[in-house]
Amino acid sequence: MTYQGRTDWQYNDIVTEDDLNRIEQGIQEVSEQISSTGQDVADHISDSTRHITADERTSWNAAQQNAINWAKSYGLGSSAPVISDLNNIPITSGTGFYTTTGSTANTPPGINANGAVIHIARDHRPSQIYINYSSNRMFVRGYDGTSWNNWSEVWTASSFNPSGKVNIAGDVMAGNLTIDKSRPLLFFRDRNDSNTALNGVVHQSSNGTSLYSIGVSTANDTWNIYDHTAGTTALQIRPGSGPNDFRYRGGEVWHAGNFDPNSKAGFSGAKVLANGSWAGIRANATGNTNPEIDLYHEGVRRGLINAEAGSVQIRKYSADGLNIESRFHLTSSGATLNGNELWHNGNNTASLSTTGYQRLASGLIIQWGDVVATRGATITFPISFPSSVYQVAATLNQADVEPIGITGLGRTGFTVNHNNNSTIGRHIRYIAIGR
Repeated sequence: MTYQGRTDWQYNDIVTEDDLNRIEQGIQEVSEQISSTGQDVADHISDSTRHITADERTSWNAAQQNAINWAKSYGLGSSAPVISDLNNIPITSGTGFYTTTGSTANTPPGINANGAVIHIARDHRPSQIYINYSSNRMFVRGYDGTSWNNWSEVWTASSFNPSGKVNIAGDVMAGNLTIDKSRPLLFFRDRNDSNTALNGVVHQSSNGTSLYSIGVSTANDTWNIYDHTAGTTALQIRPGSGPNDFRYRGGEVWHAGNFDPNSKAGFSGAKVLANGSWAGIRANATGNTNPEIDLYHEGVRRGLINAEAGSVQIRKYSADGLNIESRFHLTSSGATLNGNELWHNGNNTASLSTTGYQRLASGLIIQWGDVVATRGATITFPISFPSSVYQVAATLNQADVEPIGITGLGRTGFTVNHNNNSTIGRHIRYIAIGR
């Protein structure tokens, strides 16, 4: 029984047998408890494991929980976090599991972006493994120290069936390859087949009819694509044969080895673009046709340049582009604008000196002179008037007032008369107008 202590003893109380038995029972129970507690104390003293306080337990439990939460944030022991850009995972840290969605950037190209990624951080050389949810395809890539490499697919049973592939020995395919379809596409002949001039040919056939052959000709060491239907070589490559090394159905194929696009005018929309030390447009016509260059603005003809045998015309059109408003015509003998001859230094000659002349566009000629002549002397014009002379005016180049007369006026000159009857000449200035 459990010891029941008495705490109300009085001085004259009588101690009975039951009281002594009860006290002895309590002493026995205490003795047994001390014996058990002593063993516990001894076991505790001999235990080398540290015993912590309540505060330490709380602090340590919090630290452990933080570590667990940190691990869960990288998908360890919890749902993996969604990442928006696989390139944004820290290079030297961030090891963990992530999930991707259709909007996640920098996932493997050409597949649905929904999947999972394992990121392994490693001192500027991390790696990533991507697994697609829907197709079970797996891709890997590494970081080269400056940027991520391209994704490379890891072949698995979901994307590669080795039993469906042909074995190879070295770099040569062993045996023939037969495609068992209703329309076989490829047929490989043995390179020692004597029935063809093409070694190592590839035939594309439809229902047993050969359409094209690809191979090397033993006759001239060229690569050929032969069109069996047309009975001619469709494409030919002749290594090291110069500018004619690439031909299509007999015609030369232009490439960087025989064509420089920078030497040609560019074309954009309806415009020819040319630049360089000389740039232009050439229109070449033969037979009874004339080369022309039409000038359009906003869909309306504004002008035209036309060339004929011995002449060139430039035409200016009306606002509606239907009628010619002006025509500039060039020939070997001159130029006209709307039928009127254009004057220039070639047909509007002049001699600009003290004695000289000037031809005008109207055909009028003005001549002048400064000469010394005696009475009755003939003064000759610098040039003859082709048709007639209209007027001549003359005056003495001196202070004295003295009359002067003109006779014998003609296309080549005139006769001067003055009051000086001596042989001493007078200084005379004149101007003549004619055509």
